[in-house]
Amino acid sequence: MYAYEVSHWDALRDDWKTYRISHSEVYASEHTSTNQAESFFSRLRRMVRGQHHHVSPHNLHQFADHAVWVVDHRRERNEGLAGRALDQSMARPVSPEQRGN
Repeated sequence: MYAYEVSHWDALRDDWKTYRISHSEVYASEHTSTNQAESFFSRLRRMVRGQHHHVSPHNLHQFADHAVWVVDHRRERNEGLAGRALDQSMARPVSPEQRGN
């Protein structure tokens, strides 16, 4: 776990191997950087502002999951991605959250 040097990450120290970085001292060191997380959250914010214009906090996790999927599969061809998304969606039951129950 890569994290800023702030106190709310202290609870993870017992269960997770954490690497901390203090931006008042340095933005990246030899083995520690938060650049990937910052880049992802920046892209997520742009996606919300540019495509969706608003996301309810209740549904934010679904938009974040979608953004992760897009980033993880960004180098694959659209034809294969569309087929995989369709196959996976048809193989699962309807989500109660999506259904509105």
